[in-house]
Amino acid sequence: MNNSAKVIFWNNAAEEIFGYTNEEIIGKDLHPILTPGKYRDAQNKGFSIFKNSGTGNAIGKTLELEAIRKNGEVFPVELSLSAIKIKGKWNAVGIVKDISERKEAEIEIKKSQLKAEEANRLKSEFLANMSHEIRTPMNAILGFSGILQKQIVNEKHRSFIDKIKKSGNNLLALINDILDLSKIEAGQLKIQKEAASIEGVCSEVSLVFSDVSKRHKVPIYVDIDKSIPKTLLFDELHLRQVLLNLVSNAVKFTEKGSVSIIVTTTKPIEFSKQNKVLNLVIKVEDTGIGIPENQHEAIFYSFRQIEGQSTRKYGGTGLGLAITKRLVELMDGTITVESIVGQGSKFKIILNNIKILSTEYEELTIDEGVDVEFIKSKILHVDDNEDNREIVALYLENEAIEIKEVETGKDALEILKTYTPDLILIDIQLPGLSGYETTKIIRENENLNSIPIIALTANATKEEIEKYSYIFDEYLTKPIPEKELIKTIAKYLDQKEKRNEDEAEIKGQNCILELQKQKSEIGTFPKELKAILKEELEPLHQKISEVISVEDLKTFADRNEYLAKKYDVKGLDEYSKAINASINYFDVTKLKDLLNYYSEIVSVITK
Repeated sequence: MNNSAKVIFWNNAAEEIFGYTNEEIIGKDLHPILTPGKYRDAQNKGFSIFKNSGTGNAIGKTLELEAIRKNGEVFPVELSLSAIKIKGKWNAVGIVKDISERKEAEIEIKKSQLKAEEANRLKSEFLANMSHEIRTPMNAILGFSGILQKQIVNEKHRSFIDKIKKSGNNLLALINDILDLSKIEAGQLKIQKEAASIEGVCSEVSLVFSDVSKRHKVPIYVDIDKSIPKTLLFDELHLRQVLLNLVSNAVKFTEKGSVSIIVTTTKPIEFSKQNKVLNLVIKVEDTGIGIPENQHEAIFYSFRQIEGQSTRKYGGTGLGLAITKRLVELMDGTITVESIVGQGSKFKIILNNIKILSTEYEELTIDEGVDVEFIKSKILHVDDNEDNREIVALYLENEAIEIKEVETGKDALEILKTYTPDLILIDIQLPGLSGYETTKIIRENENLNSIPIIALTANATKEEIEKYSYIFDEYLTKPIPEKELIKTIAKYLDQKEKRNEDEAEIKGQNCILELQKQKSEIGTFPKELKAILKEELEPLHQKISEVISVEDLKTFADRNEYLAKKYDVKGLDEYSKAINASINYFDVTKLKDLLNYYSEIVSVITK
């Protein structure tokens, strides 16, 4: 284009792009022919400057604009302009590229992105709804099962309750797996490192599967390099979840032989201590059915299982190893597998750059046990689900707590006009006025805003918690265990005695002395109590003495605690609390010591 905006050169590519032949365009004013009207004013001003100075906003740049073909079609182009002086006058050289296909591709990509974003949004909504809809009845199933588990005497009937509770926990674990996978995919799951003992984690995992291990006749061995520092910095919660997944699979797929958890390091330990970090190597090995070599990679994909694997026999959804792999990677680690069909599998985890906090052995301190006895208090419980309200009422029926129940946020605001509770328990998803909206109104009332408010919700997504947690004092996710609820409300309600001596340190001999003292005062214990101890709990104690099973231990402790409260037997109450504390802290040595005293405890009560 010359100094008068006339076309002086037009090549074959320009003919193909615009549709004008060389004869049709040479000597013509370029701007009105090829440029849409919306650019005209700017072009005229810019060209006036350009022809006198060889400069302009478009010179030396590549711009995306629109142009007009001979047939009138407006299409996108990429234009690069440069200036050249010929015979003392400024001329422009333009290189034009038709970018129609690229723009169409960009539009399709944008549409795909929008579809993907919409799909993710719908998935998140679905998961939130699924979490709420399933957790709500699960709260009732697990809550009532736990209450019945303490009260039912008939062993056959109690075994039914145990099965209901186990199945409920299995379903809850599946829900949590799906939610975890969703969080990981969305980049919402965060790693939180804290001081912890790798030996403690491995021992806990081994104890969790002790009953299954005994039932399958597949022992679980734990072998930890003694030179590994006792206190390290790692994400204890998610490493425990990883090991639970791996050991669960190992036990499930091993019909004979054993399962081993082996912990070592990749560097000489002295070198690691000097540098205050180490690479932790954790292996989970089994002698099970094995995995075909061509499927070693596929087993870490979501919803994938070994080809030919019987889902009727082994169950599962194919999520466990997918979550395990992603958790390990989030913890700056790697996981690999070696396996031979019919001989077993070896899963190897390497966690990199684990900080050393203590190189010497440290006795883990145990928190004091909580023995709550509430001073007379008032609670307002807002939940539209009758089962949820009843479970909370049953959890607190032996406490000095008055509970008023309402079904809606509107009802809650109405009753708060004349009733001032010490604590409010409120569900978030209420009909009409939501729990969040109700709480917001309460917080804006200067007469009510100091009342602690605890959200009880079946929606366990991270977005839900982050969105609403700031306005609540606590946020508990259903199903809510009895002890967790009591421990939480204990933070906000007055008690006669919040803490007593460490329950894990209660000695069996002291319980016996307490029982003997009470017996001397009352003469004899109730016949019903004696019968239950002899017919129900002594056989259960014998079973536990042969193999320590977590589920049986919990049943044993809870049943003794229920009987102790029902018949007002202080020594037995202290004993059951010590058992429960030892279970919570996985103190196997203390458990065995306490169990050894049970026969003598029964003897004192029954004779």
